Amino acid sequence: MHEHTSHIVSIELIQFKNFSQAAFVFAPDMNLIVGPNGTGKTNLLDAVHYLSMTKSYFHATDQPVVQYGKDGFRLEGRWHQRQADYQMVCVVKEGMKKEFRVNDVPYTRLAMHIGRFPVVMIAPDDVLLITGASEERRKWLDSLLSQLSADYLQHLIAYQKILSQRNQLLRQWTERPSSQVHDLLDAYDQQWIPHAEAIFQYRQQICQQLIPLTLQFYTHLSGNKEQIQLQYQSQLLEKSMQTWLSHVRKQDLQAGRSTVGIHKDELQFLLNGYPVKIHGSQGQKKSFLLALKLAQHQLLFRQKGITPVLMLDDIFEKLDPKRIQLLLSLIRLEGFGQVLITDTDAERLIAYIPLRHSHHQIISLPQATPGK
Repeated sequence: MHEHTSHIVSIELIQFKNFSQAAFVFAPDMNLIVGPNGTGKTNLLDAVHYLSMTKSYFHATDQPVVQYGKDGFRLEGRWHQRQADYQMVCVVKEGMKKEFRVNDVPYTRLAMHIGRFPVVMIAPDDVLLITGASEERRKWLDSLLSQLSADYLQHLIAYQKILSQRNQLLRQWTERPSSQVHDLLDAYDQQWIPHAEAIFQYRQQICQQLIPLTLQFYTHLSGNKEQIQLQYQSQLLEKSMQTWLSHVRKQDLQAGRSTVGIHKDELQFLLNGYPVKIHGSQGQKKSFLLALKLAQHQLLFRQKGITPVLMLDDIFEKLDPKRIQLLLSLIRLEGFGQVLITDTDAERLIAYIPLRHSHHQIISLPQATPGK
């Protein structure tokens, strides 16, 4: 088991959300984080996510995670992986470049850190992944692939940059048409096509592995009752990016934006042949979400050979007892590694988790010391 372990050992938070200064130590497998609402259970998980992904799980920018009235924060963590210890420090200060160091070595690019210490988070609002717009599902897929491949992340950044330049050019053309637009578009398209094709290949390959895993977990969570399907949809499944672009140029110019590309990709979730988004019950949507996230976890484990830290935020509020039991029975199997679960009620958690977990531990909040 030890060669597969990757777990967070301890963390110190300074001026991060509601924590002026606090330190926590984690057990290598099951950690139950309990306390009343508003004490910062979710913020603690978010800090662990930050150390893994160099950003908050819940916010696109750093501003909302800085303690109110302060001008920055600091996170320090120890992570254990394959019998080695890693010390991480992250310092964010207003007006300064974000500092991120592992064992005192700073990164030249933050993207280089992503995927080294993988995590999977499951939070209540994640159900938007099932019910929300297609962009939510692409973002999720991108995040998964970025943890698996630095190369993917580079293609994605390049693709998005060209997409926004191309859209700007098309918008300008609708305001002031000029004959030069075709040469400029040709130049953009030539750069754009290889990135689109590479991203498409990666997404297709990952979905081939993700789909059977998700189905397997869903079957378990639903007690074998329902037929689900997961489909990857992309314009590039029909024709190459090159062919598309030559067909839709007139359309792009009229619309003033890029109408084809991998930024239109979609993951379709079906239950007995119907979209879960519209026809699924609350419980079915949540089971789908959990199955997808557990599949993400196992996929990262298979590809990297280390177990991602699994974080479950407040899932009890939104799930019925039967599903909770099925979920926890899955997680107790070997191969899930370290788990961090938050709940307001310690008793309830303990009732659900048969404590043959010798290393389980309870972390009670509030443990944050008030600011001096």
